[in-house]
Amino acid sequence: MQIKDRVDRLKGVGPKTAALFQKLNVYTIEDLLTLYPRNYLCYDSPVDIKDAEIGKRVTIKATIQSYVEIKKIRNFTLATCTVKDGTGSVKLTWYNSPFLKQIFHIGQFFFFVGTITIRNHQFTMEHPEYYTPAQYEKLLSSLQPVYPLTEGLSNKIVTKSVAGALPLLDQLEDKVPDPIRERYCLMPLSRAVMESHFPKSMERLTECRKRLIFDEFFWFLLRMRLMRDRTVKEKNHFLIRDWTDVDAFIAKLPFTYKWAEKCNRRDSSGYVRRNGDESFGTGRCGIR
Repeated sequence: MQIKDRVDRLKGVGPKTAALFQKLNVYTIEDLLTLYPRNYLCYDSPVDIKDAEIGKRVTIKATIQSYVEIKKIRNFTLATCTVKDGTGSVKLTWYNSPFLKQIFHIGQFFFFVGTITIRNHQFTMEHPEYYTPAQYEKLLSSLQPVYPLTEGLSNKIVTKSVAGALPLLDQLEDKVPDPIRERYCLMPLSRAVMESHFPKSMERLTECRKRLIFDEFFWFLLRMRLMRDRTVKEKNHFLIRDWTDVDAFIAKLPFTYKWAEKCNRRDSSGYVRRNGDESFGTGRCGIR
């Protein structure tokens, strides 16, 4: 498999998923690897229910206190149950998740991640993430990517697809010369891309962002320099034959225009220099 191959060559990415990726301008595996997260979620140590800050994302470790109750409301189902720790209780709610009835049983411990609110004088958490102790141990203090999405494409699918593409990172060409990379203390591109998806810490994330931001500015400035070097002269198809009106306009200006002398030059060659003098010939000689 090659990094330039279509994204549907990845395991688990079928034609339908590939079509959804195309809405995000992701056509190849390389496009997928450069689809960087827009945010990250941090999984911290759990807090007691009584200490949970209202309106903020928190993690609680609680015991299932009640059976999962399933209600059908119009075109969707509502699954609810109550959990508790030694300091309080929370009512949990999920939408269109009737399978949870087979997962949660009274007396089990789970970690729940979500936003605590108060409804009818009771702590509630809508559609929280849930993890077993073993699962949450792996996530603890980690940064999980949040990707740009489109309807029908979940963050879980994107994360899994990106993880499947990581082994091809060694095919990603790093076009920044080594002397420049060493001069500015930049990490290799393949490592920066990998760390941008699954950073091990905020410090590593900052380091990889430094590399990716450097690349954007480096290639932009390089292209601008190449454009300037290639366009030494440009044919002027709008020569001013009679300068009477121009001289009169400049004379009436309420200030001394430092480029007036250059603007009054008669260039019989019919060329306007673009790279030597950036102001002359760009439209800034008469009006500012």
